[in-house]
Amino acid sequence: MKADITEEDTIQASETLRTNFQQHASFLGQLEEARNAEKMKIYNKLSYVYIPDVYWDFTTTRVLTMEYVDGVPLYDQNRLIDADFDRKQLAQRLATAIFSQILENGFFHADPHPGNVMALPDSRVAFLDWSESCRII
Repeated sequence: MKADITEEDTIQASETLRTNFQQHASFLGQLEEARNAEKMKIYNKLSYVYIPDVYWDFTTTRVLTMEYVDGVPLYDQNRLIDADFDRKQLAQRLATAIFSQILENGFFHADPHPGNVMALPDSRVAFLDWSESCRII
């Protein structure tokens, strides 16, 4: 038996699916990012790695609220130099942190570009934006 499905029905169905997926993905993405950050806080054993706190009391389905981190993004070389950061030490700490996440924890930040990593005044390295994380089985 052939169904009487029009092109308009197909377009409407695909729009509904797209809208529902976007709403669902956005909600899950925020919650997943919060859970990823909290997971890494548990796994992290390096004293010079910092992961911001999630403020669950202020987090909703539309807003993820995390601790403000006052540091210098690694992409801002001039500010790193002006603030007298040891860039070689920062690079070593970042590399060690990434390898530790992957090889020791099996759970890692999958998007550690210089905008997602900050140098803190005490020379710790802060990882931001935990939306892209992976687990190695």
